[in-house]
Amino acid sequence: QKEGKGFALWKQKIQQEYKKLLKKAKKPSNNKEVLYEDHYPEHLKHLYLAEEEMLKLYKEKKMEAYKVLSAKTKKGQPNFNMQMEYLLQKI
Repeated sequence: QKEGKGFALWKQKIQQEYKKLLKKAKKPSNNKEVLYEDHYPEHLKHLYLAEEEMLKLYKEKKMEAYKVLSAKTKKGQPNFNMQMEYLLQKI
């Protein structure tokens, strides 16, 4: 009687893992660096490219600040020394 127990649970677990893999395969890869250079009107192209470059720099700057502010110690506590240094640099 003990041999048959747990097989249904084991089977369900395998089915769930398979469904997860299928979902991951369906999702399109996140290529955020999409350039729409082809669609720009020729006389405005330089403006769009400049705006795109500015957004890219802004996102890099924000990500850098986020990394500094969200830094943790070995124990998982927030690193307040790093946060204070960052805030003092802003002044």
